[in-house]
Amino acid sequence: MVVALDDTVSRRADVMARELPDGAVLVDMVSGRCWELNRVGAALWTLLESPTTLRGACDALSGRYDVELAVLQRDVLAVGDELIRAGLLLRGPAAGSETRP
Repeated sequence: MVVALDDTVSRRADVMARELPDGAVLVDMVSGRCWELNRVGAALWTLLESPTTLRGACDALSGRYDVELAVLQRDVLAVGDELIRAGLLLRGPAAGSETRP
């Protein structure tokens, strides 16, 4: 896993999202690749509009969903890891100010 709960992450500016009844679809406007998120993943994506830690995102999400915090944290880390590896999320203190070449 490449991400930790205290890592600051945010969405890459050139990734578009379309909300669906059961989640969202993300489209990387550079590569054209698409990803589908469930409701919790879509809520996480919304929270990451501004740079925040994954721990802060978990805290915000924990009030919305009836799930143990440890399970939520594990799932958020897994989604965060996948989205960072795919290049859709940026990690670091200046996250959110960059676009992908």
